[in-house]
Amino acid sequence: MKRHVLALDLGSSSGRAILGSFDGARLEASEVARFYHKPQQSEYGLCWDLDALTNGVKDSIHKAIQIVGHIDSIGIDTWGVDYAVLDSSGDLVLPARTYRNDRAGRYYEDFESDVTPGFAWENTGIPNQVINTSAQLYADLKGPEAQAFENASHVLMLPDYFAYRLTGNLGWSAAISSTSGLASSGAKAWSSEILERIGADRSWFGDISPERSVIGKCSLSGANVVRSGSHDTAAAVHSLRGVKNGDLFISCGSWTLTGTLVDDPVVTEEARLLGLTNEVRVNGGIRLLSNGTGLWVLQQAHAQWRESDSSISIEQIVSEAADEQSSGWCFDPNDPEYARPGNMVDRVVEAAHREGVELARRGQIARTIMESIALSQAKAIEGVSKIVPTSKTIRMVGGGVHNQLLSQLIADACKRVVETHSPEGSALGSLVAQLETIGDLDPDEGEAVVSNLETKRVYTPRNL
Repeated sequence: MKRHVLALDLGSSSGRAILGSFDGARLEASEVARFYHKPQQSEYGLCWDLDALTNGVKDSIHKAIQIVGHIDSIGIDTWGVDYAVLDSSGDLVLPARTYRNDRAGRYYEDFESDVTPGFAWENTGIPNQVINTSAQLYADLKGPEAQAFENASHVLMLPDYFAYRLTGNLGWSAAISSTSGLASSGAKAWSSEILERIGADRSWFGDISPERSVIGKCSLSGANVVRSGSHDTAAAVHSLRGVKNGDLFISCGSWTLTGTLVDDPVVTEEARLLGLTNEVRVNGGIRLLSNGTGLWVLQQAHAQWRESDSSISIEQIVSEAADEQSSGWCFDPNDPEYARPGNMVDRVVEAAHREGVELARRGQIARTIMESIALSQAKAIEGVSKIVPTSKTIRMVGGGVHNQLLSQLIADACKRVVETHSPEGSALGSLVAQLETIGDLDPDEGEAVVSNLETKRVYTPRNL
């Protein structure tokens, strides 16, 4: 009898439901639903529409059941750092703000005064960033909405929030908790020291549970809802079968997560100064990585170009970029200047102009954006490789693998071979982790199981 497992991979602009069917030797996967969502502006600033996401999750489960009749397990992963605050009845105390909501920036100087970078690193293995859960929650507790927390009973990271809506069980999953800047290194427990400094009540956070554990039964289907990565990058890296300590990876989407695997957190001063972060793997080890801006800049440029030409596709833009020569100028996509949405083309063109470079054609601008992303990847790889010995090949997963020009530019900039894997790495990793959790797949196996779901390409660096 086949096992049917459902991966709910929730991204910051769309949710995907991928149904996996496993006969004991071969895993087949198909998309059963895709739904789109976007942040909403409100009196609280930019907020997630959790009702739309929850409805998308529930509709996806119903569609999967209609196709196969029953589901054995469900796994949910989301982007990192964002959270929901609930009262004792399970209702939202406040709308769930996005990491691009500007309220954290208004209090960030005070945050770093109370939670200094060195103190945060020593206690969590996570560098301070304005998007971190720690900085966002600090702002919530200092700002005008602080009074709402008088009714707070629980703070849940987003995948745990959706799992709660499906099962009625509260939980805190290791991989997503490790992105928060609130948990101890390796996310075995919450850091009481950090929680105290930001003014958060320890009772809002329950015990952290390891990945590949059962949360509860889904009220809609009776399936086990399991922790199958919880953080999209953890799940994506888990899809890379056979990856071992020292192997380099890039999970490329709106963000680029670039790093390698280690057994234990690396909390040296050198790693801190390099801006590295320690995030939990599905198997309990650590992803030592650099968090950077990825395709966000190109996506935002695409959105601006579509305002004057709604037919323009990202594929056409990449094709035009491939026909252009390098402008010879790059910018830092991690600069806060490029973090906010809107008018991205104008900001890139103006930045180039200030340095005496004129970018005019769409393809020229797009190529400059992609070369800048590639150069940032080379810097990230260089930083990680200063800490631990790393491989000569980079394994790349996520939506960015569709962009062959970017993949080649990354190989050129990093001077390493880039091997691309599944564009749906998060969903694939979730499916594998679910099968491991319910006992149908040995954790040390799986290479043959996923090989038919990947179209691998190899990019050799040019001009060496």
